Amino acid sequence: MIKKLFPLLALILLLLSSVTIYMFKNNRDLLSLEKDSFKNEKTESYSVTSSDYRASEVGQKIIADGGNAADAAIGVAFALAIVEPYASGLGGGGALLYYDGQMEKPDEIKYQSISSSEYAHGDLIGVPGLVSGMDTLQKEYASMDMKDILDYVIPLAEDGITVDARFAQNLALYKEYNDDSPFYKDGEPLPSGEKVKQPELADTLKYIQTHGVEAFYEKLGETMTDEFEHFSVEDFTNYKTTKGNVLSMDYKGSKVFTPSSPLGGVFTLQALQIDEVLREENGEDYNFIQSVNDSRDIMMLNKDIVSDNEGDRTQYLDKNYIKNELYHLKNVSKVDYEENINNNTTHFVVVDKDGHMISATNTLNRYFGSGKYTSLGFYLNNSLDNFSKDSTSPNYGEPNKTPRSYTSPTIIVNDDSYIGIGTPGGNMIPTVVSQIIIQYLNNDLSLKSAIQQGRLFKENEEIYYENFTDFESLGNIDELESPIRKISSPNEFGNIQSVIYVRDSKESYRYYDRNNR
Repeated sequence: MIKKLFPLLALILLLLSSVTIYMFKNNRDLLSLEKDSFKNEKTESYSVTSSDYRASEVGQKIIADGGNAADAAIGVAFALAIVEPYASGLGGGGALLYYDGQMEKPDEIKYQSISSSEYAHGDLIGVPGLVSGMDTLQKEYASMDMKDILDYVIPLAEDGITVDARFAQNLALYKEYNDDSPFYKDGEPLPSGEKVKQPELADTLKYIQTHGVEAFYEKLGETMTDEFEHFSVEDFTNYKTTKGNVLSMDYKGSKVFTPSSPLGGVFTLQALQIDEVLREENGEDYNFIQSVNDSRDIMMLNKDIVSDNEGDRTQYLDKNYIKNELYHLKNVSKVDYEENINNNTTHFVVVDKDGHMISATNTLNRYFGSGKYTSLGFYLNNSLDNFSKDSTSPNYGEPNKTPRSYTSPTIIVNDDSYIGIGTPGGNMIPTVVSQIIIQYLNNDLSLKSAIQQGRLFKENEEIYYENFTDFESLGNIDELESPIRKISSPNEFGNIQSVIYVRDSKESYRYYDRNNR
């Protein structure tokens, strides 16, 4: 009898093994993990990760042809402007951190949009900084001429790209803002699978190649003054990128670097410090969910610590300051949240053969920015919408001022390796980035596992979370006062892009969300 059952049992075991393998493979599809095979004869590796494979391929090709991280980052930024014109572009801005593997701290380049010299309250469009930012990066760190870098990019605009599902979805959702772009035919958005060329943008990139960045800003200024009274040509020709002192924090044997104000780096680091304080104070009763909630509340209560005004922000990372804020939070009945949760930004990370790394976040602010498509082939930002409506706020709109942003391109450095990481997501950015850092460095998860974990955030009096979140591993949700609301939208929880570079082996690993979550 046993002999007769043996073949049947063997078949059952084989089927179970096949099912297990299939489930494992499909679980891995939540996250793409790739060990790069792009190596030269010195076994030095490099990585490029972004939200669009076509932009990543541009960066990889540039490095393969002898370019460095700065060359590749410039190529990726301009490529994303073509393949994701709704998220970033020549009409927007951003910021980046550059780290060469040896420097004491990363360098910072900020190229955010800024208000005009004749700014009036209600103005939405700022002078865009992306082209200036890439020019600064090229002059300081690149090995290739801007002209040669753009040769890798222009064919995407000139020959055309295929509209993917996410692009088509955004075109349909924001149809009322887009009348003049090539992405609509007879008033209807192009469907997924349609090929679209961007000849005006191709011509603009060629103009930059031939005449330079200064001439581009003069031409853009002339175009803008024809349509908007509050702009002058000088607003554009006088635009300058800025550089500040990156913020940093020692955290679990690593140094975490984030950008300075008016960017959201201080909020990312505050979340790490809040988590540390709660672990110390609560011991076994520590609750990760409560940590996320408290960091969100404190960020919203103290959002005015981030503004264009000069000043030292390190005081806001002090443990005594955090303890005091947590104490006062207990007496706050309600926290008012800004309606600024979205994925209308883009993040990418580049590391070259020498281990030089760039972590960059670019944006138009909202999807398609202001919705105004210029004759030069790109959308203009609506970044000035981020100014505070409260006249007593340091983030209140003024001429020649940069509004607050929550973007937080981050680099984490330790003795063995370093990581570039970031995400889109509006005021969710510090929350998502800090959750992953905490899970990775403090909860002893691999970076892969930390990114795969279900994410959550507090908004007003509700907690939103992904439907596969494992609450048993995060904390007792019954101890929380806030009601629970489940959100399954893929557009609420970021789009993490990250790269680890290992010092000894000179190998790099890409970890990233496949799509918006």
